[in-house]
Amino acid sequence: MSETRESAYSTLELDRRQMGDGLPEVLPNTDAPEAFNTGEKETAKNANKLPVEKSPVEKRVPNICGMRRRLFWILLVVALLIVAGAVIGAVFGTARNKRSKSPSHGDIHQSPKNGTEIYKRGISRNSQLATANYTDKLGIDHSQLYYQDNSLQIWSADWNSSASNWTLYEVLSHDNKTIIPKDGTPIATANYWRPELGNTDYRCLFVDNENFVRIFFIIRGATSDPWAIWPAIDRVMQVSENSSLVHYMRQCDGCDNSDFTSYESQAGDLIIHYPFSNGDGGDVTGKLQPNGIVIDKYTAMAVAPLPARSSKTASVAMYLVSGGLLAEIYGMWGQTWVVSDLISTRQYSVDNGAQLAAITQPTGADFKKQVLITKADGGVKMAYMDGSDWCYQDNVDGMEKVLPLSPIAANQLGRVYALEDGPQVVEWTMINGSVPTFKRVGAVDTTGGRSS
Repeated sequence: MSETRESAYSTLELDRRQMGDGLPEVLPNTDAPEAFNTGEKETAKNANKLPVEKSPVEKRVPNICGMRRRLFWILLVVALLIVAGAVIGAVFGTARNKRSKSPSHGDIHQSPKNGTEIYKRGISRNSQLATANYTDKLGIDHSQLYYQDNSLQIWSADWNSSASNWTLYEVLSHDNKTIIPKDGTPIATANYWRPELGNTDYRCLFVDNENFVRIFFIIRGATSDPWAIWPAIDRVMQVSENSSLVHYMRQCDGCDNSDFTSYESQAGDLIIHYPFSNGDGGDVTGKLQPNGIVIDKYTAMAVAPLPARSSKTASVAMYLVSGGLLAEIYGMWGQTWVVSDLISTRQYSVDNGAQLAAITQPTGADFKKQVLITKADGGVKMAYMDGSDWCYQDNVDGMEKVLPLSPIAANQLGRVYALEDGPQVVEWTMINGSVPTFKRVGAVDTTGGRSS
């Protein structure tokens, strides 16, 4: 064996007495690496040139999951900080989002009794509208607006004329919370006034996915009370695919005592359903098909009371579309429905798909009537009677921005609701005159506020 050459860079001393044959030889190398004390961590320069095999005497570096322990713990701490930050951010973002959807004008409230969920607020693009009014025990007038939200649930917005605020209530039955209204369901509502008790019954009707009419009610209560299903007539009526829906009950001291629902049957006929025996001469309980009127397919409908006045008894007016023209029929408790001369003498055209709303006011021996009609090109037109003669207005001032063929609803307080771009529900109030006009009140913000 050749003599071992000791490098000047080596600090390893060999005990030659213990060296025997077979020990590895150190090959001569005049270019051994030189170590510099830089104070930094030790690294291998040109590490990609190091041999893959490790020396059997190389010290093994402790590791976890293939990483140095120190690196592993650093990465673990960083990961935990990232997760914690994400959780905190989500919580903060949710809280901020809820705050952003909370009432911003301080003039709207939500009912704590009806399970109000903020995320459901906002009106569906396919929503129809309905409205009614009532006077509470304190003599304060209320206007109610019904609409369908983006989760397809029906909501009631109740306007208190004294407090000048809206309160939102979800129309959800406490005894069956699984009922889902049809997307774009027609909505009907009516309030039954009980003068002997000084309170009101509330009803709301809509259509489910099988085209059955569902009816919810609150009896002798407050609008904040939970709704219940009226089992006697729930799912009794089945409508056509795009039927309209109207409902009537006595809502004033001089109003007719009739109680009915009107709709288009699956056969395309006009049906007036009486749950009690007060229809057509008092002989009809259930479904009545009035004579003398043939309705257009998917006709719009509106209904309004004709209270008793000096020389005439109370009755009810219903407005429909027949042959593309506005038609009026009227009836009363125990009397047969009659077609008026409106369609034969005036022939006011109604666009296909247009919607109707009606308001009435007694004036001595006669009536003022207003029938609002939405248009295919946007805006609203009106047929109106000032006493004994019908008149017509092709464009109602202040309603030019109403969406084409928008749903429209009106109540006996003279408050009108329709959709403008957004969509958003906008409110107008009627100003009486020889030609009635309508003042724009503002947008009803169904997401939590009201702007003027």
